[in-house]
Amino acid sequence: MKKVIILLLLSFGVLASFAQAYSSFNMFNTNSITAIVCYMESPSGLFTSYYNRSCNDLPINSIKTYYAYDKKGQKLYVETAEGNYVIELKDRDFKYFKKKAPNLREKEISDVVSKVNKKLEDFFNAKNAQIQKRIDEQHAKEREERIKKERDDSLKRIKKQQAKDIYRSNHDFIHVPVRDCSLYCKYCKKNTDISDSIVCYGSTNDSIIWFDRLYGDLGIRYTHIHKAYIPSTLKDYEPYKYHYEIFKDSLNKRFNGLNPGELEYYNNKFFIEHMIEIKKISPNGYFVNWGWDSEYSNITFNFTYRNTNKKTIKYIEVFWRASNDVGDVRKTGSFKGTGPVEEWEAGSWSWDHSHYYVAGDTSKMRLTKVIITYMDGSRVVIPQAKIMEN
Repeated sequence: MKKVIILLLLSFGVLASFAQAYSSFNMFNTNSITAIVCYMESPSGLFTSYYNRSCNDLPINSIKTYYAYDKKGQKLYVETAEGNYVIELKDRDFKYFKKKAPNLREKEISDVVSKVNKKLEDFFNAKNAQIQKRIDEQHAKEREERIKKERDDSLKRIKKQQAKDIYRSNHDFIHVPVRDCSLYCKYCKKNTDISDSIVCYGSTNDSIIWFDRLYGDLGIRYTHIHKAYIPSTLKDYEPYKYHYEIFKDSLNKRFNGLNPGELEYYNNKFFIEHMIEIKKISPNGYFVNWGWDSEYSNITFNFTYRNTNKKTIKYIEVFWRASNDVGDVRKTGSFKGTGPVEEWEAGSWSWDHSHYYVAGDTSKMRLTKVIITYMDGSRVVIPQAKIMEN
């Protein structure tokens, strides 16, 4: 019984070894494997033919036909989907496989090998033609898409340039769009809030110089130049970005052509021009502010007066008239302040108590005259119509 079991185990082992040996033709069961011709796919996708190429392995399940064998040379001729092969078998293996193919003479083998080669050549030529057609169609499609994209890109560039040209012809580079922007001027040391646009002298990607019209005394406006770093909120504002893109060269050139000393010079010049204009309007000065009260029926009074005359003020006497809502005069009088007050300086005076008492219905006060006495003894009388108040 043990002998039978051992024989069965040996038989199974041999069969398993045989099955493993003939899953493919290889170095263990052949002397050589040669591709008479085989076709392999190239990177382009087309199939290229190779002749008389040695192989290490040929899977049996890839064989379509065992079409001939040469008894004398112990060679087996097979066809696969991609090639024509001749296999030189070992003795034991030759006996097993010779039954799968007809034994042919040398001349017959040459003819059938040529037929198989021609069959493969025709098949792969047709296949390559189909592949080449698809490649050509794909290339034509890609070329058409590329031409279309280039044409579309060209049209976009033309339209973009046309839009820039139109913008450039309809805008001045100094008028820069901003929106609810706050710029910190390094010279003024304060933030300037801007809601719409600014008149720009020049700018870079990081800094900007612009003109502003400040309100001075007597409601007179004057030009002032600011310089600030551009905040990210403005850099991200699309109208500003577009304007800067179009006029970048002009803005950069102007900015780089102005040095800090010139900026300060122009600001001083604009302010002096503002002071000269004030002096033309009010050659003897003006009230920066003034105020009064009649609490407990006693008149209190205060004022600040700026001297615009080159002469120094020695005394300034302010005349006034107090009345009720219907115009009844309740009291008249004056307050006299003592200087000195130099040119462009402002002097302030106040009277917390006075000898003027008024009725309880007193509600209004008007300045009626100002008499200024200068240090040289000269005097000037400013009538009510020419009194200037800030």
